[in-house]
Amino acid sequence: MLNWRNIVLSSIVAGTLIVPIGTYGVVNLNNSVVESYKICNEPNDEQEKCPNCKEEREIFKKRMEERMEERSKLIEEADKIVPGIKAQWQQAINERKELLDKLRENRAHKDGAQDKDRSKKERIKENEPEKKQNENKKIKDREKMKNREKIKEANKKKWDDLNEAVKAKDAQKVKRSFDSILQSMKERNARLSEKINNAKE
Repeated sequence: MLNWRNIVLSSIVAGTLIVPIGTYGVVNLNNSVVESYKICNEPNDEQEKCPNCKEEREIFKKRMEERMEERSKLIEEADKIVPGIKAQWQQAINERKELLDKLRENRAHKDGAQDKDRSKKERIKENEPEKKQNENKKIKDREKMKNREKIKEANKKKWDDLNEAVKAKDAQKVKRSFDSILQSMKERNARLSEKINNAKE
């Protein structure tokens, strides 16, 4: 009976010591995952530290090209049912490409203006006061991600509706579905244009 008490008590003591150590390890693991994610997504000299970044970007780019190709075919089919859809879509896509080019130019200009000779330690010291602000930003970013997921699902549903309407060859449904897709594309273009204008100021 005495042995049993010693075993139970020593197990409890060991558990109270192991659990905090294990939790600390998980927190560090999560932080290192976040840091590697940041390194992967920053197109700068630190990118060499992440050998998979280029492959991941290529896979993403290929997936996006395939999706755009599928959507272009769907738009062509919809244009056969309701003439004029393809021209409207092409106009919205061209506007989007121009805005993205402007955004890239602004980012390149901004990156070129920064002092790249500073050491990493100097940048970390300068950014220490901003850590508290970053915590608030993380919370806002999580909310934005949730909103993005909702928007992404809504857009997918719009494209699915258009696909079904094209298969059914229903001109009214095609027009209605396409109008909702075009409207969301125009809204995204407006947000992107606003973002570019805010960056210039």
